[in-house]
Amino acid sequence: MWKWKGQYSINYLVSSTPNSHPDSPPLLLVHGFGASIPHWRRNIGTLAKSYTVYAIHLLGFGASDKPAGYSYTMEAWAQLILDFLDEVVQKPTVLIGNSVGSLACVIAASGIFILTSPWTSDILQLACEETLVPNYPFWYLWFTINLLYFLP
Repeated sequence: MWKWKGQYSINYLVSSTPNSHPDSPPLLLVHGFGASIPHWRRNIGTLAKSYTVYAIHLLGFGASDKPAGYSYTMEAWAQLILDFLDEVVQKPTVLIGNSVGSLACVIAASGIFILTSPWTSDILQLACEETLVPNYPFWYLWFTINLLYFLP
């Protein structure tokens, strides 16, 4: 468990194997609406053979806190992702999301927030260098990320 903002318990899983490449960036898996870490059960073991894999329960889902009256917004979940990268992962990370999780990842990577962490700045810089974000409209990126999940 990780304490977000010093008050919300956020559940996450870390998986790797002795064969995981330490020089490869870690992966963060972010589930969709109504889902949780077990959503990734068929992916985690395979990915962990080559990468350190993190999977997180967003606030309001799974074993994470579900505070009554909290304003559950995409921006809040995106900030949770950025804070998790800053406080827990502490390395440039590949974000992988499904459904609402992909939208939260795109918002987190888009630079809407002031990025104070050297690790989150690296992620944004890499995205800009590879021209992943700036050349496409926001809705196209969200649709593409969701569509890719269903392709073999």
